[in-house]
Amino acid sequence: MMGRLSAWIVQMLLVACFLPECRPESPPSIEQPGSGSTRSLEDELLRLTNLHRRSRGLAPLIVDEHLTVIAREQSMGMARQGFISHDLPSGSLDHRLVQAGYQHVTAIENVAHCRTLTGAHKSLLQSPPHERNILDENSTRVGIGIVRSPAGSGGGLYITEIFAKPRERHELSAVQDMFLAKVEEDPDLPVSARPDPLLEEIASDSVHSINFPVEREELRDLLAASAGRMRRNGRSELSRLDVSVQLLEDPAGVKVPRQIWEQGASTFGSAVREVTTPRNQRAFLILTLIGFSN
Repeated sequence: MMGRLSAWIVQMLLVACFLPECRPESPPSIEQPGSGSTRSLEDELLRLTNLHRRSRGLAPLIVDEHLTVIAREQSMGMARQGFISHDLPSGSLDHRLVQAGYQHVTAIENVAHCRTLTGAHKSLLQSPPHERNILDENSTRVGIGIVRSPAGSGGGLYITEIFAKPRERHELSAVQDMFLAKVEEDPDLPVSARPDPLLEEIASDSVHSINFPVEREELRDLLAASAGRMRRNGRSELSRLDVSVQLLEDPAGVKVPRQIWEQGASTFGSAVREVTTPRNQRAFLILTLIGFSN
């Protein structure tokens, strides 16, 4: 990928892209990833990687077993096809992480092919884009996968490094508290806009029954049912209700619904539900009912 190997790699990539029928057969006897010898190579590459990070004042990376499995699968695929790639044979890094259900905030990847581990690591450090990945300040975890292929045109070590920051897991109650804290901390909100126990109860009952993704017609029906429930409980002081729905992979990005800022907003109730997005990522759906007294 770097130095004198780069021309060979580009040539192999062009052959693979334009003449797939010329792709070499899978090399025989590829050593399985995670075996004794390749595991020791992975450990050594981790040591070298963290040594370089420490030399730049960065915290060491922690091994993530989930990322390690994904990295090993990519290295095995590259060894079988005989050339390195971020997108072949199993798709882009993002696609592979989504397929594996890995919950992440950020993720980046290095791939390399070299005869020796030290040679591969040195080449990665000599390439500014790859060194930037190794020194990424946002990454806290790493998965390293190494596969040894028999001697020949495609022989050597196939290496995948995945650097990532996993998404923090939050309990539903914690997400609810984050939302309420955001409301309380906002200095521009009307003083009268306060949580209402009945609206919270209605929101809690409703958030689990609405479909995902949410349809506009469904929200209209929800508002009508909520208004009827408020009237049956003697809450005639509210002139109308409005609704807000937020979908957040990272609950730290929760926002105060714009309706709470509107004139006459006097009360609100919210509830949280966990969902899975089309990208196979864990997310939180926050339903907020807002009552108006004017």
